[in-house]
Amino acid sequence: MSSIKKEMSMERLVILFALCFLLPPRAAIAADSIKVYAAASMTNVISELAARYSDKSGVKIVTIYAGSSSLARQIEVGAPADLYISANTRWVDYLISKQVIHEEGVTVVAENELVLIQPKSRSIDKFDLTDKAGWNQVLLNERIALGQPDSVPAGIYAKQSLINLTVWDTVKKKIASTNSVRVALALVERGEAGLGIVYKTDALTNDKVSILDTFSNELHDRIEYPMAIVKESEQVRSFADYLTSDDAKQVFTEYGFK
Repeated sequence: MSSIKKEMSMERLVILFALCFLLPPRAAIAADSIKVYAAASMTNVISELAARYSDKSGVKIVTIYAGSSSLARQIEVGAPADLYISANTRWVDYLISKQVIHEEGVTVVAENELVLIQPKSRSIDKFDLTDKAGWNQVLLNERIALGQPDSVPAGIYAKQSLINLTVWDTVKKKIASTNSVRVALALVERGEAGLGIVYKTDALTNDKVSILDTFSNELHDRIEYPMAIVKESEQVRSFADYLTSDDAKQVFTEYGFK
């Protein structure tokens, strides 16, 4: 009886050994999820699109939201992103320069606008963006929340606008810098900042803030959202294609994107 058991054990080992060669390597097996690293300002729209795609395809979409600069640095050091959507071209270009992504895998999926907001509880009806005295008066005992002006895209666009309006030197000492546009929005929502500069799409999704004015597109670089494929696969390519489909464009429009 013992010899029969030994023979059966040896037979199982031979089968397992053979399977190791017959099965494809782990990296070649299709992933059961797609990891999307997206700018914080895309939280609502990408979450909805991911849910729609998952319902249709059965593929799980894992979303990670943060400032574009923070996400790019994470991807640079090996974060397991499959897709990256930035709020400007600067950080995609950065990853291209580091040979983390390839230029041919980049597509612009949406555009946005920049607005000046206040807490809904405040009562400023009109505001002249070019009025230095007006900025001083409003910010006398208040701060203005915006993304870090040298790295966060929304902050970069805000600084460009304020410089071109010749009010940057007036405003810069009153800035409350944040690591993402959503944090700037939250500061205004809670009344911790009297003013804020955020994307129009962020302001439209929050009923606790109101829009004072919209910055002209001529005051800053074009606000584009480039999508970059980080890890090429059939599943990733399929979801990337979906994000540029007519169905996705309609959803982007519903959330205020161009």
